[in-house]
Amino acid sequence: MFKYYLHMAWKSLVATPVVTSLMLLAIAFGIATCMSTLTIHHMMSMDPIPEKSQQLFTPQLKSYDNTVSTFGMKDGFSEQVTYQDAINLRHSNLPFRQTAMLKTGFAVQSDNADVAPKLQSARAADSDFFAMFNAPFAYGNA
Repeated sequence: MFKYYLHMAWKSLVATPVVTSLMLLAIAFGIATCMSTLTIHHMMSMDPIPEKSQQLFTPQLKSYDNTVSTFGMKDGFSEQVTYQDAINLRHSNLPFRQTAMLKTGFAVQSDNADVAPKLQSARAADSDFFAMFNAPFAYGNA
């Protein structure tokens, strides 16, 4: 049976080489896309800091009443704690290392007058962040 399929494939290749080549290319592209997606999924689902994953925690505080909208939050907690809560956690004696992070933004302006300035989002952190997450420095220190 396999010999018959090889014979039919060869006849198809000889009769219509362009269409057969396009079909082989489409199948190869599909397999390559599938494997690339699976590889990216595998790499992104790995533990980024395996030696510290049992030591890193994030607090979730609900410091507002139920009338405040939690749009976009699946678990009902906001993405960020309030400034006062961050300061109170910072002054507590719970963990050895702790860092407060803040989602912020800034405007990027080019020297070129033809390029319009644009807003970029950023995350600010304090000095313990670098020791906690093994973040390297290109210049300077914490």
